[in-house]
Amino acid sequence: MDFSLKEEHRLIKDQVRRFLAVELEPLVEESDKNMTFPIEVYKRAGELGFLGSYLPAEYGGSGGDLLGRAIIKEEFARVSPGFSVSAFASSVVFANNLLKLGDEDQKKKYLPPVIKGEKIGCWALTEPNAGSDALSIKTAAAKQGDGYILTGAKTLISNAPIADFFIVLTRTGPKKGLRGGTAFILERGMPGLSTGNPLEKLGMCCSPTGEIFLEEVRVPTGQIMGKARIIEQIVNFAGALVGRLRGGLGHVNIVASMIFAGVSGSGVADTSAIGSLLIPSMIKQGYGRDFSVAVTATSATIGPMCQSDLSCQPQ
Repeated sequence: MDFSLKEEHRLIKDQVRRFLAVELEPLVEESDKNMTFPIEVYKRAGELGFLGSYLPAEYGGSGGDLLGRAIIKEEFARVSPGFSVSAFASSVVFANNLLKLGDEDQKKKYLPPVIKGEKIGCWALTEPNAGSDALSIKTAAAKQGDGYILTGAKTLISNAPIADFFIVLTRTGPKKGLRGGTAFILERGMPGLSTGNPLEKLGMCCSPTGEIFLEEVRVPTGQIMGKARIIEQIVNFAGALVGRLRGGLGHVNIVASMIFAGVSGSGVADTSAIGSLLIPSMIKQGYGRDFSVAVTATSATIGPMCQSDLSCQPQ
């Protein structure tokens, strides 16, 4: 099987790398230290078509394939894992679910500003007492008149503190499992909807993760997005791109670990015992080489997965 990239995908990779080198790399250390999302870089990524590369042109996307989007994600993660996570949560998890499950009016309203980088979306599933188990969520949507009243809380939601649009999964009745849940599209500023401050994390600190509070939020029925089988329809698509995120992180880890280990003349090599015994042994046994091969293989095998009609193409 040929794992090499086609010319069109190599061009995407090169273009994204040049953009990141100029726009994002100089900001990575400061944005992670201050836990601030580089919103201007996000907007610029939207202007250049990186956020909506795989989405249909009729909504402002480029109509490209999933492999192109996966390459973009991997490059984002190589420079800033946090930036990659937030961009993914908005332009893929939010946007792709809306593309698959939303009606035409919802797509025309919410997709273009997200694709352009003007607005940020998020996917709100995880709850304090349910984790990310969609079958155990407690956030309730009670029918009232021509709409619903939403009550509950979400936690550990990527982009929650900065999101403009929210896809919130709720329980709409006594039914259990996926058929008992409904997703609503909410907007910041709706009465009763609020978000907490970004939570402190050990890594990916520029990607704001936080809580969402729903205190009797009144929502019209027109904001319902899909009614059942929501989770099943996103697993394969998101899974392929998460593989690319791991590939990007792997490339970063190779460089960082070798520098720390002293291959570049610093880090633990400054300790004489370690520098004189451990480092040469690691190099001789090929640990860095083996790790690099494993990361490259992971990235390469994601390519065919992204081109498979059985799994990943947005529908």
